[in-house]
Amino acid sequence: MKRIIKQIFYGIFYILVLPAGILSQLFKIILGSEIVFEFFSQSFSLVPGILGIPVRACFYKQTLKKCSINLETLFGCRITKMGCELGDRVAIGAYTSVGLCEIGDYTVISSYTSILSGARQHDFSKSDKSVLDGPEFYSRLKIGRRVFIGEKSLIMADLGNDCIIGGGSVVVKEIPSGKIAVGNPAKVIKDREPAAVSEPS
Repeated sequence: MKRIIKQIFYGIFYILVLPAGILSQLFKIILGSEIVFEFFSQSFSLVPGILGIPVRACFYKQTLKKCSINLETLFGCRITKMGCELGDRVAIGAYTSVGLCEIGDYTVISSYTSILSGARQHDFSKSDKSVLDGPEFYSRLKIGRRVFIGEKSLIMADLGNDCIIGGGSVVVKEIPSGKIAVGNPAKVIKDREPAAVSEPS
């Protein structure tokens, strides 16, 4: 019964946000611009509480390259690139910013975290101009399944399956599967217990 109620609830919100999803896709296809997507992503991030989670899940289901309807994003969370691929049961905390990335199933990202679209996004070669006037370079980060990222972390490199990243960590180099890493820059301090590590996909 609970599952049926949820499906009806989400179905209503899916229809309500459909115009936003269609406009975002049209601007992307016709003009090659994600400006409409960015507008709605920022706007929907401010929808609070029990309404905000289904609104954002339905919108991202309609606009991202891949997204499960079971996505859970809290207040202030926003995804900045339509090319993102999010697995099933991904949970993202409040005021977190997610750039271009792939996130595996059952991954949890805590509040106030930043997932960048790669470590080097700006051209600093021309010192007489602002970096805002130069090109931007995006690369796709890969975050594995069943990863946990602690609060206020900064992620600039790939994370394997079953990683734990301590709060406040700055990840600048790839962290292999099944590792626990902390610090700035983040360093592996130990392996996870074998029972807590899933089989590679």
